[in-house]
Amino acid sequence: MKRLCILIALLGVGSPLISQEGAMTFGIKGGVNYSSFILGKDLPDSFPATLKGKIGGHLGGFLRIGLAENLSLKPEVLFSAQGAKYVLDISFIDPNPFDPTISSTNYEANIREYLVLLPVILDYYISDAFDVELGPQLGYLLDYKISDNSKDLTYGSGDYDKFEMALCLGLGYAIGDRYRMGLRYDYGILERNNLKSSVFQLVFDYRL
Repeated sequence: MKRLCILIALLGVGSPLISQEGAMTFGIKGGVNYSSFILGKDLPDSFPATLKGKIGGHLGGFLRIGLAENLSLKPEVLFSAQGAKYVLDISFIDPNPFDPTISSTNYEANIREYLVLLPVILDYYISDAFDVELGPQLGYLLDYKISDNSKDLTYGSGDYDKFEMALCLGLGYAIGDRYRMGLRYDYGILERNNLKSSVFQLVFDYRL
C-alpha cells in the first residue's frame, strides 16, 4: 500500500497537465490535415467558384513554457502539406467569336501547398486532462503544385503569395503523462491570391 501511494505521488509530480511556472519541456507532434480555402473579400458573393477540401498532414515539434498554474506558452515549428480543389464555372465567360478557345466545361485546379508554420499558442488546462488553446500563427510557403484541366486558363499568377497568417483555436485531451491528442482549427486572416486558408488538424503530441 505504501509503495502504491509513493507511485501515485510520483506520477502526480511528473504529470505535464499542471503547468509549473518557469518549467520547460520539449515534444514532437504530428497529425492529419483537412484543408480548404475561403474566398477573399475582393471577390463578389456571386463569383462562380467552389472549393473542396483535401487531406494532408503536418509534422514538427514544440516547446512548452509554464507561465502559471494550468497555463503554458507553446511555440511550435511545423511542416504542413495542405491545399484544396478549386472549381470555376467558366460558362459566364464570353469567348471571342474569332477565337473561341475557351470551353464551357468547368475549370478545375488541384492546389497542393507545402508550408513551414510557426504557431505561438497559449494552452490552458480546464481540468487534469482537458485543455483549450488559442494563438496566432505565421507561415511561409516553401513550395506549391497546381494541376488543372485546361490549356486556356491558369490558376492565379506567377507571383504566388508566400506569407501566411492565421488564428488557431483548439481542444486537447491528455492520455497519461506524455501523450495528448487534440483538434485544432486554423483560420487564415491574411489573404493569399484572394483566398484565406481554412485548416482542421487532428493532432497527436508526445512530450519528450
